[in-house]
Amino acid sequence: MYANVLFSRAFPEGIIARFDSASFAVANVRFLADQQDATGNSIAWRADSDWLRLRWRALNTPRRPEYDFVSPYPASLLKLLPALGVLELVAVGLYTLHNPIEYDGETRPLIDWLDAMITVSCNRATSVLTRLLHQAGQITRRDEGETRNAVNALCGRLGLPLLRFDDTAADGGWGNTAGSGVGHIHVGAWDMARLLWLLDDEALMPDWRVDGEPVQRPLGLTERALLRHLLRNQGLHDMLSSTALAGVPGYPCGLPAWLAPRWLSTGGGARLDGKTYPSGAAAAASDAEVYFDHKTGRTENYGSDAGIVRGIPGRASRHYIVSLTSNLGERYADPALAPGCYPVQLATLGATIDNLMKHWLEP
Repeated sequence: MYANVLFSRAFPEGIIARFDSASFAVANVRFLADQQDATGNSIAWRADSDWLRLRWRALNTPRRPEYDFVSPYPASLLKLLPALGVLELVAVGLYTLHNPIEYDGETRPLIDWLDAMITVSCNRATSVLTRLLHQAGQITRRDEGETRNAVNALCGRLGLPLLRFDDTAADGGWGNTAGSGVGHIHVGAWDMARLLWLLDDEALMPDWRVDGEPVQRPLGLTERALLRHLLRNQGLHDMLSSTALAGVPGYPCGLPAWLAPRWLSTGGGARLDGKTYPSGAAAAASDAEVYFDHKTGRTENYGSDAGIVRGIPGRASRHYIVSLTSNLGERYADPALAPGCYPVQLATLGATIDNLMKHWLEP
């Protein structure tokens, strides 16, 4: 059972995606690249943006296009792409998790940089690992552009062409100012859901085909398990799941996810990303029904969250994948709530989806 529904100001009632029977790719929607202006600012989602005057670039060529849909920048959800590329280097034996990696005077084991990028969404760690991909020859660039991108090639072999890690810099730059970021890095919500499906060894193997051959899981068994472990130990449960914000008055309960003890303060709240939240997270984590192996992404303009949901034994048995990309960024947060909170609609959506899946999947 699977579905992909898209909403925008052009389609407030939503578009239901239809899929190619062989590739599982969306067949009726042409996705358009997000945009930044010459000064590196995201422009498509401004209130005064006139979409009729923007020059759109198609990301796919569907067989039966019925709609055009702007694919929003995924924010830090994109960090799953360099993680995939680096773990591929580990899987083939070119690096180990204990290799010391130096960056700007700081040396840490590779696993520490990976942990920081995934569990607290560290931008510095993302630059470290992006630079590593260039140093290892996985991404090469010349004046005319990229001549090799092993991350994109891996996603292509998985039949996931709407996962793109384009135009990053050899020094590790991956944002707008580096000539990448918005309009260059893309994460289609449906293709991200399918990547997570392939990473989930407890899920049935999907049967879509790539160039006529059955799709294969990426990485090795050990690397997939490590990536799921890092995603499960995510600290930023503040979007579809809101366990970290459970003590914030007025913030709704989201998907009822476990939060790793490493993120709990002595007062029973959460301590994340330099912020300490009121008491409540520890109790919510104790009452959690599911593990949520996920990655979030949030900026002023964008909000994303995608992961594998699996019931905690003895509490729940549901097992599903959810993937969201949106322009519900920090600018839509309720100013009456504590600083660091995000749009409450995301947590409400997470709870609604989980309740629906609980109804469908549990007796």
